[in-house]
Amino acid sequence: MRISLLFILFWATLSPRRADAQLLSPAEQQGFEKREDSLKKYSFDIVNAEQATDRFRADSQFVRSLVRTLKLPNSFYFPFDSLELDSIRTRRNWIGAIYYRIIEKSWQGRNYYTLLGFDDYSESSNKKWMEVLTFGADGEPRFGGPYFSFMEDSIRRPAQYRFNIEYKKEAGTRFNYDPEMGMIVYDHLVPEGDQAQKKETYVPDGDFEAFEWKNGKWVHVQKQLFNFKLKDGQFPMEAKMLDDQGKANELQLQQQSEKNVQKKKNEKPDPTKKPGS
Repeated sequence: MRISLLFILFWATLSPRRADAQLLSPAEQQGFEKREDSLKKYSFDIVNAEQATDRFRADSQFVRSLVRTLKLPNSFYFPFDSLELDSIRTRRNWIGAIYYRIIEKSWQGRNYYTLLGFDDYSESSNKKWMEVLTFGADGEPRFGGPYFSFMEDSIRRPAQYRFNIEYKKEAGTRFNYDPEMGMIVYDHLVPEGDQAQKKETYVPDGDFEAFEWKNGKWVHVQKQLFNFKLKDGQFPMEAKMLDDQGKANELQLQQQSEKNVQKKKNEKPDPTKKPGS
């Protein structure tokens, strides 16, 4: 595992800026994302596999896969940024944010606290995060863990230790817990134009995704929960996230999102529309 860690540290020192990803073609971007998913699976098994032989095998596969990936043309322009987040953090190195919601859940006698937060990420994009906080037997906080499951998706992915969405700076997004639905509901995002590799172009399209608490994990709900769409070129424009004093204005954004969702819930079905049409 020492070799794998050296590769990770080496790549971190050379990691490209996210803006450089726009130099990749859509096909190259998609190819690197698939390879990144494989690397995430190997890195998870390196730490969490029950048998030592499985951990060493994953370590070997990780190194070979990473070397092959780095030899591909333009590999330097792919940031591999989802690899650096999948770890359990402590109070000394946790990922901070402006937190606006704590959701308390329990499973088999243990309490889990899910944190939802806002990150003023870059000049052109924002992020919203969620991760699970637990406390060890020593009373120390633990941030993160394989609590975000995609096993019920049509295309399964390894569990993530934390989850985020990144979107255009001017776009307002919903990312909060709905107690009536018992889910964390968030906007389904799409890029403006043909710029899928540029997260700073992503805006809501009117559909939603969600996570539902099941058996000690947040399970991804892939189906779109609502069926209204925004017109081409439209996306929610809301108040600034931070005021002039730098204080979070999440309350105002959330109130507007709640009004929009409630409006859709109250809409009566069209009696002239046939089922399934």
